[in-house]
Amino acid sequence: MLSRGHVILEYMQLETSLAIKREEHFEKASKALGVSPVAIARHVGKLGLTLRTILLSRKPTRPTEAGEALCNYAEQIEAVEQQLLDEQRDLGLQTADSID
Repeated sequence: MLSRGHVILEYMQLETSLAIKREEHFEKASKALGVSPVAIARHVGKLGLTLRTILLSRKPTRPTEAGEALCNYAEQIEAVEQQLLDEQRDLGLQTADSID
């Protein structure tokens, strides 16, 4: 059970933060995710407000120290998700990406 002190992060905000880190540019990140640059800015802005910190420096575009920590967290989530998908495939279970 979550207490009032916990922050709930939205998956798309984490994915957006990672895309910006990896692509080093808002427009390239928007293309990688298939969303508009405005949506990219909105996700990161909302996440920064939620966490009450600046997550990106703009010239060049890269994560701040807090943004880097958030990206490390998001990468851990990605790794766990990949492990789960691999285990499902190994067990012969249907995964979301195998559904037509």
